[in-house]
Amino acid sequence: MEIDIGTVLNHFDNTVDEQTLEVREYGLKFLTADGRVRTIRARKQVKYPKLPREGGSKSPKAQFNLKRNGAILVGDLDLGQPRTVKVASIAFFRNHGGTTWQPVRH
Repeated sequence: MEIDIGTVLNHFDNTVDEQTLEVREYGLKFLTADGRVRTIRARKQVKYPKLPREGGSKSPKAQFNLKRNGAILVGDLDLGQPRTVKVASIAFFRNHGGTTWQPVRH
């Protein structure tokens, strides 16, 4: 059963189970820049580490706008680091607590 990309992004906005206060984790399979398929356990709402400024007055936020570039920032729970994933590269999604990978329709 397919899932559309809008529904996937809405799932990522649901970060905590209100009753159990458990942080929700999701599975993503996406294509990397070099064409490999990468599988991660992920969650949303991670802070990107502060980047040092190099003589300019522009903040890192002004240098890279996630929405403008069609990307989302997720936490890779296996590596413990934030990852920027292009929304258009997401191929499969696994819901919180689920075992089934769903193809993503764009």
